[in-house]
Amino acid sequence: MKTVKSVYIYVFTFCLILVSFVACNTGSEPEDSKKQLIPLAIGNSWSYTQTTFDTTGKVSSAAYHFDDKVDSDTIISNEKWYHSEGYPNYVWITNRSNGFWHFAKAGTSPLIKRDTTLLVFGYPAKIGTKPGTYEVVSLDKEVTVQAGTFRCIHYVYKVANPTNYWFTGFEYFITPGLGIVKWQQFGKLSSGNNWVVYKSELTNYKVN
Repeated sequence: MKTVKSVYIYVFTFCLILVSFVACNTGSEPEDSKKQLIPLAIGNSWSYTQTTFDTTGKVSSAAYHFDDKVDSDTIISNEKWYHSEGYPNYVWITNRSNGFWHFAKAGTSPLIKRDTTLLVFGYPAKIGTKPGTYEVVSLDKEVTVQAGTFRCIHYVYKVANPTNYWFTGFEYFITPGLGIVKWQQFGKLSSGNNWVVYKSELTNYKVN
């Protein structure tokens, strides 16, 4: 079941990327079907549980569950793009040979003035590089969640000169061929200590 909160998370992340103007390209490139960072096919689905925390690290609200599912595809400039329930209707996603991309049509949001394609997660990945919005900090991070234990690529986005203590960045843990295993938002207290605002963890998945 898709929830308002789950959609908000994706919208917020996508708007953050747009405002940052990290990457923009109107060209196309063949999809790499053999090495998809996040496998995209209609019917692929992932279930998550999300937990939020207060500044002391204590759980601040009951965990809730949400699902994300690839529900449709389309052709844009001779390239196949997919839509997933967790994204707003105007955002399409795909895998290219250099990573995971977003696309939004001009005028579908006040922030989007022209057709916009954005490289979000670079893949294949190399430690210490930032080919997309997120920097690669590890290629073999072991992550244990309800769905199991996985070896993940660890991606981090840090806000430059953050103005909100509750939001200084995101980090994602992704297993190629399976998808997003875990992601979390982090902030920084006046003491300088980091804290996890919320975390979302994989509980179940179905990948074709």
